[in-house]
Amino acid sequence: MAKITNQSSLTSKYTTPDGLQKNYTTQSNVLTTENMTTSFLKEKTADKDYGFPKDELTITLTLTNNSQFPITNITISDSITPGATFKQGTIMVDNILQPTFDITGFTLPQPLQPNTSATVTYTLVVDDAPTTTLVKVRSNIEYIVEGVNLTEHTDEVSIAIEKEEVTIAKTSNKSAVISGDRLMFQNDVKNLGNILNTDVQFYDPIPAGTTFEKGSVEIDGTKYPNYDPQTGFKLDDLSPGKTITIRFFVTVD
Repeated sequence: MAKITNQSSLTSKYTTPDGLQKNYTTQSNVLTTENMTTSFLKEKTADKDYGFPKDELTITLTLTNNSQFPITNITISDSITPGATFKQGTIMVDNILQPTFDITGFTLPQPLQPNTSATVTYTLVVDDAPTTTLVKVRSNIEYIVEGVNLTEHTDEVSIAIEKEEVTIAKTSNKSAVISGDRLMFQNDVKNLGNILNTDVQFYDPIPAGTTFEKGSVEIDGTKYPNYDPQTGFKLDDLSPGKTITIRFFVTVD
């Protein structure tokens, strides 16, 4: 409810000089109080709800004054949880760059008149190596209405941090060989990220000085006699944390 209205009433009885009893009713003036939580809209958004390391995202705060009063001294400060940082010099108010403003606290250049809006944007940069999978952003807003100091905050904006990292650890069963030896190569493919990898294709050129042993490819202990690492083959989808082990043999020339 944007406005809180209140009116009191009174009933009484009185007796006229000639002895008649009458009823009397009266009402107070209607008192209206503005509920600024609902009259002063504060919408916090991000242009995307996810980001990869080093990504730049646009954070937007839209303020709309649906009250009957001007809102003055609007001071904004943002809190950002670990995983991303504010990019200095990117704050804009109604598309006008404010290079000296910082999210630790700044005041809008103009009051917000009734039935008008203001838009604040800035750039958020995802860390190079975030240690979290979720970043939350929220604005704290202080302002004055009719001489009353008020403080509120927006809802949190949540940004999922996506990590794309697949590794291959390559080992062999021998560190030194002679001609005619049988040498096994092992590749441990692991998804260290937090998103699913699909259409996974594996390639492993056979090194000079060796010959691939046909029919020797094993994936997680299962033989695939028609697979050849030189031409490549498809692996199962890699879900976060999953490891696929590929083995095959070559003969030393």
